[in-house]
Order: sequence, then structure tokens, then C-alpha cells
Amino acid sequence: MADEQKQLVQQIKPLLESGDISALREVLTEQRSSDIAEVVELVDNEHRRAIFDAMDKPTSAEVLEKVDEATRSELFDLLKDEELSSILSELDSDDAADILSELPEEERAALLESIPPAESAEIKELMSYSEDSAGGIMDPAVISVLEDATVAGAVNKIRAAEIDEDFFSVYVVNKDGRFVGDVRLRFLLTRSEGTRIGDLVDPDTIYVTVDTDQEEVRNIFSKNDLIVVPVLDKHNKLAGRITADRIIEVAEEEAAEDLYTMAGTDPDELDTFSVFNAARIRMTWLLPCLIGTE
Repeated sequence: MADEQKQLVQQIKPLLESGDISALREVLTEQRSSDIAEVVELVDNEHRRAIFDAMDKPTSAEVLEKVDEATRSELFDLLKDEELSSILSELDSDDAADILSELPEEERAALLESIPPAESAEIKELMSYSEDSAGGIMDPAVISVLEDATVAGAVNKIRAAEIDEDFFSVYVVNKDGRFVGDVRLRFLLTRSEGTRIGDLVDPDTIYVTVDTDQEEVRNIFSKNDLIVVPVLDKHNKLAGRITADRIIEVAEEEAAEDLYTMAGTDPDELDTFSVFNAARIRMTWLLPCLIGTE
């Protein structure tokens, strides 16, 4: 356990035991959601309940998204349906789709019904793709402009979008909505306002399609040192984008599955046990076997 994590556990443990939600809320407000998620993985359900009672909904959503699948499975049983619904509404649609895919079909359908129709439709579309495909890991939030637009028009569209995600380029489409290429943000800052966007497009923009396997996507990122890649549907229209941090998550998930296989267990156990706990259990009988082969 990292020193910072130990300090946080020591700091909130007496508050959890005393049930002082007000003081707990004050401490958690100053913490990163990733650090809180690590603590949630360590404590029992009673203390998890107190932690979620102390957090605001945006932080609760981030923590639910960051904990491991085994912990999240227990949180599904711990949190009320209305809580889960409001928490999911705080998440980006791609993250909400990932979490909902872990639920049984009936529970998933009920939660989707409780989410506003526009958000629900977007989540359902994402869930229609294979979880191991580009469509299954993409973020549908993109900014696109017509090739006949000007730099000034593109900048105004960026301002109006109010996207809270980092982005590095603007995607360009033709009048039929088909993908043309991208324009890096630096061009929008260095070219005159009346410059036609189509004249700045990189026609060799690397892209993937919604059915591209995630391992191939990872290789494309690695080979070309990409930060982000657009995802196109079968009609060559923009469906979303994949960022490098999402690819890192995919790599970590695949590494965990590989570790499970090496430990002699099923990757599906990620749903109910942490990878290191399962590996530890297997090692109690694997080590004697290894020693016996010397």
C-alpha cells in the first residue's frame, strides 16, 4: 500500500467507525477520486456505504468508474437503483456503457429506462458494439466542422460545444457528413479567421472503424505515436474518437487477464476477485509444484 493511501485510510478510518459523515465529507472533498477508489476497494460494505453517503454525485460517479470490477459488482448491490441512475447520469456515455455492460440484462434495461432518453439512446448505441472493438471503447463526443467553414466558424463551434474533455484537433466532414480529415488546433490559432478549413485539412489522418479490434487499435497508436484517433462507421461518418488514456486502460485490462491466465484462473474472475488476490490463492499450490520440478 502506497504511503499516501495509508495516510488516507488512517485519516478516514476513525471517521468511518464513528459515523461522522460531515467530517468524512470534508476530508473526501480534498482527495482525488482515484485515491478514494483505492480506499473503497479496501474497506467493507458498511464503510463503503458511508463513503458514498459523504461524496457528491460527480465524485461518486468517478469513484464508481475507477474501482475494480469486483468492487463495482458489490457496489451494484449496495447502491439503490435511484442512486445508480443519478450516478450514471454524471458519467460520459462511454463510461456509463462500460459500467452498464457489467450488469445483468434486466437490471441494465431498468436503469436505461430511468436515464433521460437522449443519454439512454447514446449509451444503447455504444453497447451495440463488441466490447473488444473500437466502437466498444470509443468516446462519441467529437467536434466536427464542414470543410467549407472558416477558421472563425470552427473556433466559435468549439466555444459553443463546451466540451469538458481535452481535444487536440477538429474533425472535418463534407456536405454529406463523410469524414475528410482533421485540422490541428495550432492551425486554428495561427491562420487568419477567414481561412477555409478545407485548405488546412490533413487528408492522411489515421482513423479506425467501429469494428476494428481493440488490440489492432492499440498497435496503431503505438506504431504512429498517436494521442487520439477518430472512429468511423461503415458509411465513413464520424462515430467517435479514442484517446491514448483509453488505450492505456485497455492495455492494463489485457495485462490483468494475462496475469489471471498465468495464475491458472479464469479472466472472468475479475468480476468477483482482484487479480492479485486470485493470483495469491493460486500461488499457494503453484509454488510447491514449481519447487517439485527442480
